[in-house]
Amino acid sequence: MIRSPRALNHNEVPDQELIVYRGHHLSDVEQAVQDLIHGRAADPFILHGPPGTGKTMVARHTLRRYDSRDDVVTAYVDCWRDYDEYHLLSDVVDELSLRVVHENSTPQSTLVDALQAETDRSRVVVLDELEMVQDPAPLDALAAAPNLTVVGIVNDRDELDDTVGAVWGQLGESRYLQFGDYSVTQLTRILARRAEHALAGTPLSDLQIEHIAEAADGDARLGICILRAAAEHAYEGDAESITDGHIASAVETASRELHEETLARLTHHQRTLYEVVRDAGEISPAGAHDRYADRVADPRSSKTASNYLRKMVSYGLLVAEGATRGKTYRIDDSGYAAPGFP
Repeated sequence: MIRSPRALNHNEVPDQELIVYRGHHLSDVEQAVQDLIHGRAADPFILHGPPGTGKTMVARHTLRRYDSRDDVVTAYVDCWRDYDEYHLLSDVVDELSLRVVHENSTPQSTLVDALQAETDRSRVVVLDELEMVQDPAPLDALAAAPNLTVVGIVNDRDELDDTVGAVWGQLGESRYLQFGDYSVTQLTRILARRAEHALAGTPLSDLQIEHIAEAADGDARLGICILRAAAEHAYEGDAESITDGHIASAVETASRELHEETLARLTHHQRTLYEVVRDAGEISPAGAHDRYADRVADPRSSKTASNYLRKMVSYGLLVAEGATRGKTYRIDDSGYAAPGFP
């Protein structure tokens, strides 16, 4: 039933024809990168919005356009895990093919020297999950590197102001590009295009695709995962078409898979903080940090821990209750948020 698994892989950068409702975002990012390359802008360009709205897809698709050019070299770094100064710089140097990284043995000064060496090539670095970087030092090193420009990806732009402001100052509104949740109509069209490319024949109806879009609640990643899981359930049952029962099961399967995928991305410190919240049932940020600090040898600051908690909320691992002073966190028992199948 599935003839093109790649079209149903939410982690793959799709071909141009599968990018729906993000054409103007592609154009805006392409123009921003061109302005950065040609020196018409120096400040970073920031893509912001909830998970599953196409930020990473658009950024990585834009980078792919430069793969065949000799005068431009690009890098994509996920800061979720490698957000400390050494590992972030190491990843950037490695992605830019500067050929000085050798496991963890390269001195940090060597990494900085490699980045700041003169070059005729333009360099574009995409930093995904940029709000995870709390220390401005690695961003200072990137800002000082010649012919190097930064494109950042964040869920909430407000969480970025202090770190980015310390390096580049206050960014103007033109340096931000917002990605909103997809509507049911938009997500239905996105999934219909994916189904057309990925599935043999016409194994499900337009109404079923719309129901999948409703269950995904604006998140394209979840919608694509549900579509893939439904097709897999149908294939495993030796069915010629996808039934409503397959879709209902797929909602649960896809939600669980994305939940587990996000959990697997957590670092040791993030996972420990998650376990503190799980064990407590419900806990304040200060209380969570205190208990977390008792469990690890080198605890991160309370500010960094709060950043971890907010990030886990945005990805459906935790739920935040209450206002700033009385805020508490608890585990999201529903897993990755999905309202269910109609």
